[in-house]
Amino acid sequence: MAAGFIKEEALQILELCAELNGFGVQDAELPDTSGWEVIPGGMDPDNAGKAEHGFGPFDNRWKLWRRKGSNDYAVVIRGTVSDAVSIDEDLMANTLPAEKIIIPAGKDKTISFRLASTSYRQVDESKERPVPEVHAGFAYGLAVILFDRQFGLIKALQDLPEGSRLYVTGHSQGAGIATLLHSFLHYACAGDRATITEEDETNYRDCNRFGLEKKNFSIKSYVFAQPKPGNWRYAMDFAQSIGNGGLSYTIDNYDDPVVQTPLAFQLLSDSLTEQETDSLGKHHRFSNFVMALAGAFRQGISRGIDKKILDDIFLKDTGKGPYAERIDATFSNGDAKTIAEGGASLNYVPVGNIISVRARREDNLKKYEETRSHDFLWEHHLWRYKQLAKYWP
Repeated sequence: MAAGFIKEEALQILELCAELNGFGVQDAELPDTSGWEVIPGGMDPDNAGKAEHGFGPFDNRWKLWRRKGSNDYAVVIRGTVSDAVSIDEDLMANTLPAEKIIIPAGKDKTISFRLASTSYRQVDESKERPVPEVHAGFAYGLAVILFDRQFGLIKALQDLPEGSRLYVTGHSQGAGIATLLHSFLHYACAGDRATITEEDETNYRDCNRFGLEKKNFSIKSYVFAQPKPGNWRYAMDFAQSIGNGGLSYTIDNYDDPVVQTPLAFQLLSDSLTEQETDSLGKHHRFSNFVMALAGAFRQGISRGIDKKILDDIFLKDTGKGPYAERIDATFSNGDAKTIAEGGASLNYVPVGNIISVRARREDNLKKYEETRSHDFLWEHHLWRYKQLAKYWP
């Protein structure tokens, strides 16, 4: 798969994204999916209404496409719908350590999976220092999308041919989750490659249980209108492992309010490593104490929120049993989870190579002036992103 931003390629992926998410305006043309065919899956046909055939506790949905006559595939993650539980997923903006996301599975098991490396700890970090962290709602949404026993994506990926080229995409909430999905696949699909460095070997090997390590997929992502999916350190980890190779692009509209959420809050402890604080000399003990205290306070709050999320989403009996019992426990690697893993950082930033676009005055078509003046999310719709594609590089 060719690295770098390829406009024609990104436009094709946008059309597939719009087929699942819609363009968001009246009278928009139908998405052009010619040359692609749908592989069934990723939806609950019995869950209609506002849920729009989503599944799981957040009414998530995905769609898998295949380019006709090729081994090119694209997985689209749907964005927020008007259902309350879908909106709740966006609002779960506490963080989780990206090195190990843990969810309950079955009656007494857990599944953990990796979205970031731990090898950097051997260089300039200690366990008390800031780590890559991700948006909790998106991380748990990804877990549902992957591991739902009936509608999960991971089994569909296991069925793809070896050496497939896989595009990952999504719009809005779907863009945030798609970014985390690219991280997951980076680790889960690379466990059998001879190019793995010795320091990163453990990070890849512990993902082999997902059955993708020998697939040798080539993976590239184009995401649109991405809400910020993780903190600065997650963004740096993503850049080093994926973005620097020109394999992930985040297309954001300058005037889109959604791409500026969640709101970020940065402490000194988000920025300084042990090396910087030690260099302060006799003052480093005091600065370490203050940063540790602030981090512990924030992490304590986050753990409380995370425990409530786990209880409400995965463990509460909603009449059909706890949702954890609908998670595929064949991927489990631990006993029942008893301690929430809340993160300590709210230093949210965009993730991926940013392709920024900004509308000009002439781009505000007269036929949409009235709609635009009453539509808070006008600049967020995929139709607007397609209109502004003329400014893509």
